[in-house]
Parts: sequence; C-alpha cells; structure tokens
Amino acid sequence: MHRSRLPKDTISNFAYIQEFFASMHPRLRQDMETQYTGDENINTIIAMAARLDSIHRSTGAYGKERHDKQPKESTYKKPNIKHHEYQTQS
Repeated sequence: MHRSRLPKDTISNFAYIQEFFASMHPRLRQDMETQYTGDENINTIIAMAARLDSIHRSTGAYGKERHDKQPKESTYKKPNIKHHEYQTQS
C-alpha cells in the first residue's frame, strides 16, 4: 500500500522501510540492504530499488520465473477427419 493512503502516524518510517524490504525478491533485498545507510528517504529507496530491479531482470539474476515463460499453446486439437471419411461413417 502506498504510504500516502495510510492514516497519519500509523507506521514509523523505519517500519515502513522494513516492510518495503520484506516485500522484495531476496536477491534485490540483499542488494538494497547493503546500500541502505538509514539516511535515505523512502522516495530515494524506491528509486534505488526500481533501478536495481531493472538491472536484475535484464541480466537474468532472478532466474526463470513464471511470468518470464511463454504462454503454452492450446492443448485442444481439432479432430483430423476428412470430409469423405465423415460421409462414409454415417
């Protein structure tokens, strides 16, 4: 949830950032936490995460994921009945 939608004084900055880190892919979280000094505001952290996430996706660092796979072709196959075969079966 975007922080601006939360009621005022419901979550501290530290807790909000920790929840943001917890929602990340483990590899992205590891990279983000090593760069986080505690002085950045949430907008800076989001921008850093977006940049690193883009790098990870483009280099394949996350590996194969479900959304990266091509959709499967339909398993339905039309029966291979020729017109003359259909007429002779009646």
